[in-house]
Amino acid sequence: MALLEVRNLSVTFDFLEGKVQAVRDVNFEIEKGEILGIVGESGCGKSVMAKSIMRLICDDYCNLAGNILFNDVDLLTMSEEHLQKIRGNFISMAFQNPLSSLNPVLTIGLQVAEPFLIHTDMSRKDAFLKAQEMISKVGISDPETRLLQYPHQISGGMRQRVAIAMALALEPQILIADEVTTALDVTVQAQIIELLKKLNKELSSSIMFITHDLALLTNICHRVIVMYAGQIVESASVDELYNDPKHPYTKSLLQSIPRIDKKKKSLTSIPGSVIDLRDLPDGCAFFARCSFRKDVCKTSPELQQIGAKRFCRCHCL
Repeated sequence: MALLEVRNLSVTFDFLEGKVQAVRDVNFEIEKGEILGIVGESGCGKSVMAKSIMRLICDDYCNLAGNILFNDVDLLTMSEEHLQKIRGNFISMAFQNPLSSLNPVLTIGLQVAEPFLIHTDMSRKDAFLKAQEMISKVGISDPETRLLQYPHQISGGMRQRVAIAMALALEPQILIADEVTTALDVTVQAQIIELLKKLNKELSSSIMFITHDLALLTNICHRVIVMYAGQIVESASVDELYNDPKHPYTKSLLQSIPRIDKKKKSLTSIPGSVIDLRDLPDGCAFFARCSFRKDVCKTSPELQQIGAKRFCRCHCL
């Protein structure tokens, strides 16, 4: 049974320059204990989709349509008071930029202890002891000293680990990890990946792992969703995606990854740039950049089921 179901989710921003369809009719689900990877270029709608699930997008200039079901309850129709009990407790999110998610005037200790103070009846002393434990878990040395410091006093990589510690504090049922390894060096990346895998294994927590780094997905994810221009263009298991990609965009992404077993093979790049979401074409969004395009691609393709749990949005299958 799915723990989280996203049905026909569309997110449209209203700007003076026009409407921007950041997410378009997205459907997927996350099962209990599953690690789902979301991959795509910058601007394809990954982070907007994640923030929509958490209901962190301002309704004043944004229109959300569809359903986001968590344990069969629609988060899009839930009151703000009820959402406050869900966020950080049952569904948690670690953001890409820790400078924007950490409060610059509060100590690290207070910010990591905050989930315990808000969502449990834990004493302040016990909350800070748990905060110290979480700081240590994400690989930060000398946790006693770090708890007393402010975000500007620690490195960027360390700030990211603090943000992850906050997200993991209450062992949520679903963790949304939005580009959490971007600011970290390779060694720390490996530590964070192992930490997320450990949480998944020990607590059966589901994880939505958002990244633009396809190489990382093989180390952590069970299933992968590829997004382009606000749409899902392919969905498959990790093995299926890497061994037999179907969508031209997925093939191009994989061909751009350096491989140690193919040293002499030149890397390919995807021509052009991501399309302007204010001026979407009538047909396939990838049409202008696709080397396999045909006349039929001038009409919009539907997401087709091509396997037991495999989907692809392409006319040229």
